[in-house]
Amino acid sequence: MASNLAKSGAVKNIITKLSRNQHTLQKVFNKKSFPAFRQTVCDTNPYAFNSYYWKSKNHFFGSKNKAEQENQKKQQEEKNEKEEAKNQQEKAEEKTEEKPEQKKTESKNGDQPETIESLTSELPAETKKKILALWKKLEEENIVNAKKLKECNEIVQTLEKANNDARTKLGDLRDRLKEEIEERELMRKRYEKEIDNTKVYAITKFAKDLLEVPDNLDRALEAAKKLEETGDPLFEGVKQTRSILLHILSKHGINQINPKGEVFDPNKHEALFDFIDPNQVPGTCGVVCTIGYSIQDRILRPAKVGVVKEPEQVEGKN
Repeated sequence: MASNLAKSGAVKNIITKLSRNQHTLQKVFNKKSFPAFRQTVCDTNPYAFNSYYWKSKNHFFGSKNKAEQENQKKQQEEKNEKEEAKNQQEKAEEKTEEKPEQKKTESKNGDQPETIESLTSELPAETKKKILALWKKLEEENIVNAKKLKECNEIVQTLEKANNDARTKLGDLRDRLKEEIEERELMRKRYEKEIDNTKVYAITKFAKDLLEVPDNLDRALEAAKKLEETGDPLFEGVKQTRSILLHILSKHGINQINPKGEVFDPNKHEALFDFIDPNQVPGTCGVVCTIGYSIQDRILRPAKVGVVKEPEQVEGKN
């Protein structure tokens, strides 16, 4: 019976059928008759029964101590890490040992660089010939590329020099342009000012010649003061003529300068004489002989005045 079970694969079928129901499988394993069944099957094909038996048992019941398995895994991982660290140390030591050996070999060779002939000396003739041909071709291309690189560098240098020269010229042109613009702006302002002055002061000569008219009218009015009391129409006519003339002159920017009691200013006044007057402040215009005139901010004719002096200065002169 055991031989028939082993030959027909009944062990596998029995274990798989029993493994479908964990309760029945546990009963089979706990029975007292199971060792005898196991012994009979193992006599015929022990490897087959043991493999299926332990697979099914571990699948359903698991290991007894999972903590032990985890500890074993951790221990195994620690061992692996230690082994890796040892291997790395051994590799580092090997590298340090190889370097002095390389230096010794280089010193024996006399520090001569290896040529393509020495490197290909051990190769077959055909491969050596091909390698040497390729090497020669690469050398020729390298020479051509070196010449091209030199030409490119020369072109770059010439372009940089030309660029620097152009920048300097551009800076000079900008400076000149700024100076030219500033000069043009100053000329424009000066011309505008001259145009405005010509508009305002174009009648300067005419106004100077015309100033004798109001002067003569003032003299006529002073001489005919007696007629003012009588109401003579001639006096009134001269007075009105004078006022109309002064009004017209003021329209064109021509105004009178009557510095009576003002401080003497040499830019506006012309001193004809000095005199002492205790009733007036020294240094002021005490007497106005001729009225002055101005056109805008320019003096058309200075006022002719007599300046009050201090008594001490006059006594010192005497």
